[in-house]
Amino acid sequence: MDIHEFLETNKSYCGQAFTELYSDSAGRYRLCCHSRVSRAIKKYNVNNTLPFDFWNSPEMEDIRNDMLEGKPIDGCQVCYELEDRGTKSWRKQYSEQQTFTMSSDEVVLHLRVHGSYCNLSCYMCIPYNSSTRRKELNKIFGAYSRAADEFSQVPVTPTNPRWKEILQNINDNSDKIVGHAILGGEPLQMERMWEMLDATSDEDAKRMSIYFDSNLTDLRWKNHSFFDIVDKFKFVDMRVSIDHFQDKLRWIRYPIDVLKLEMNLNEVKHHISQISCTVSMLNALDLDDIYHYYKESFGIETDFKRFVAGPRFLSIRNFSSAYKDKIRDMYHDKPYIDMNYINDEMNKPAIPNGWEQAISYCDKLSAHRNFDWRGLWNDFT
Repeated sequence: MDIHEFLETNKSYCGQAFTELYSDSAGRYRLCCHSRVSRAIKKYNVNNTLPFDFWNSPEMEDIRNDMLEGKPIDGCQVCYELEDRGTKSWRKQYSEQQTFTMSSDEVVLHLRVHGSYCNLSCYMCIPYNSSTRRKELNKIFGAYSRAADEFSQVPVTPTNPRWKEILQNINDNSDKIVGHAILGGEPLQMERMWEMLDATSDEDAKRMSIYFDSNLTDLRWKNHSFFDIVDKFKFVDMRVSIDHFQDKLRWIRYPIDVLKLEMNLNEVKHHISQISCTVSMLNALDLDDIYHYYKESFGIETDFKRFVAGPRFLSIRNFSSAYKDKIRDMYHDKPYIDMNYINDEMNKPAIPNGWEQAISYCDKLSAHRNFDWRGLWNDFT
């Protein structure tokens, strides 16, 4: 059986289990950012197991072998469900984009071990991913959300002594590392991120790629600069998180300095692979405008395959049937907006009273920020 036939017939194999080592903001190891926590690896987290001890664990070897044999993997239901509905899954996309491998000797680290400092409070951000977001929600609601509680069980904080052991484990296995995918918080403003990159030898850096998800609000941190990374490492690629433009962007990603963001876009656009837009109730009707704004102003394309994860009442699944039909009519002939993903999100079960909760939530944010959202989305409200 050749590789193409294997990938077509095997409904379980995913290259990410062989090439990407992932932990979430709670410190839990997962098979990828889209997976649920697999029962087979549930006992592992960054506080009780160092990254490469997990990577080489018997459980991970069993998962890889089961994938090669085509056996279903617990935790991978998100992709299986997408494929059952006829949508190209993340598993399929990865197989198309990456070279097939059955080896786990070369790995890209996707470790959320650098803290959660972020200088923005995006209205649709999950609270455990942003320190500023948590502070704002605490002031408004008294507690950031019930969803955050499960992530407080295995906190990773800048003062956690385990960080030094993790950093040493990364350095001890540098010969296996071909890249770092660094997520936030805001990566370029996190001390640990800079500490890790500084600890990478020049020799190792020349064969490593660095991948960022960034809000691009500031290219510098203390005496460090984004361009130091460009100079040191083999390849640097950035996805910029942007969900609108001008005043609507400032409300969504409060309190972003839009002018400074656009100056930074111009300065580093040759290192940006795409703008990543999180689709939510406040931008779903403007995706075409968003795409053309950044394409025509900066020559950068926007991807619309991310959807709000929490609070879920901000999801487009809570739109009325009339709004959903309007979205389908607006974008059905736009090849740069993949309606398979949009429809998949809209077809998920709505949250009870989701629309009402979303309106109330945005009103409370507006009052706290002294920045009226209804005036920006007057047709919407």
